[in-house]
Amino acid sequence: MESSPAASAKEEGIRLLKAGKIHEAIEKLQQALALDPEDAQIHCYLGAAYNAVPDKLHAIHHFEECVRLEESPKAYYNLGLVYESVHRVDEAVRQYRMALELDPNYTKAREALDRLHERFEAEKKKHAQSA
Repeated sequence: MESSPAASAKEEGIRLLKAGKIHEAIEKLQQALALDPEDAQIHCYLGAAYNAVPDKLHAIHHFEECVRLEESPKAYYNLGLVYESVHRVDEAVRQYRMALELDPNYTKAREALDRLHERFEAEKKKHAQSA
């Protein structure tokens, strides 16, 4: 089976990303994206790569594009993680809920929501005690 240039670049980018060569992975994945801008998987891997740099703005952009092109629990969860890391908790909660809507058994999304709920309750209790 002959692979397209976009598929070859994507595979190489994924290999580089898994090897921890983040900047090289971003470069290769950007090449793949230029050849196939509607490939949701490329956007997801770019989101992961930019999150690792960390370049949260680009990570959010690519995860949002991934979700726009192909909804998946994992993509919503990853977008939620990035939102949470930049303190956009309401957005993070929304993404985790979307992940659970698509897959009610998605444990990581459930754990993330529970963690945020516990943090919220602890802060609420702390504020009530200091008032």
